[in-house]
Amino acid sequence: MQRSPVSVFLRYFVGAAALVVIAVGLARALVDDPAGKAAKTKLDERIETAREIRKSLATPIPPPEPLQPITAKPLRASSAKPVEGDESRTPALSRSARDAMAREQRRSSNPSRSTGTGGW
Repeated sequence: MQRSPVSVFLRYFVGAAALVVIAVGLARALVDDPAGKAAKTKLDERIETAREIRKSLATPIPPPEPLQPITAKPLRASSAKPVEGDESRTPALSRSARDAMAREQRRSSNPSRSTGTGGW
């Protein structure tokens, strides 16, 4: 029984590849990499921060200190009447001034009449 040289070559090639795979697997198992086991992955870091956040949210916050009683006097009493020269009041306008303002507002609301240039 003669074997063809191609089949012999394939057997040696496949056998050598299998030996290389087995040798690499054994070498990886024998070499202990402490840095690889101790190194944290991103998932481990996120899990750790999530646990810290949960722990901090679970702890109660102490209530704030009570405020001191109010001892200062107000600037102006609430029952006091406003002074005559107070600027917060709106000035009283005469009837002619109010009418002039109303006429001006009516003119500005219709721009075609106020400019005198109709669209016609």
